[in-house]
Amino acid sequence: MRLANDRVTHPTQTPLSADVNLLLHVNGQALPLTHTGGEFVILKNPVSLTPGPAVVEVIIDGRSFQSPTQLLLADPSTGRVILSAMNLTPSDTRLIVANDRAIA
Repeated sequence: MRLANDRVTHPTQTPLSADVNLLLHVNGQALPLTHTGGEFVILKNPVSLTPGPAVVEVIIDGRSFQSPTQLLLADPSTGRVILSAMNLTPSDTRLIVANDRAIA
């Protein structure tokens, strides 16, 4: 199938999409995230946090992946939170999440 601007589309290929939620569980709170990375996360709504145990939760299409970690440092002005290395299982380590979308 060709569109007016001469791009080719393939009707048999569907775009990949998933419902993704990111949370940081710390001090009895579940805080929404915008990004996760190897040893950091970014809070959707920056707040001041104290160092201590935390859990990063990634929910993809209702399936929860939790990674216990330690909150080392939080910057309330940017929402960036530095964590100790997250303990994802080997099958989960390829998952990269940004802006509420699973990329990997």
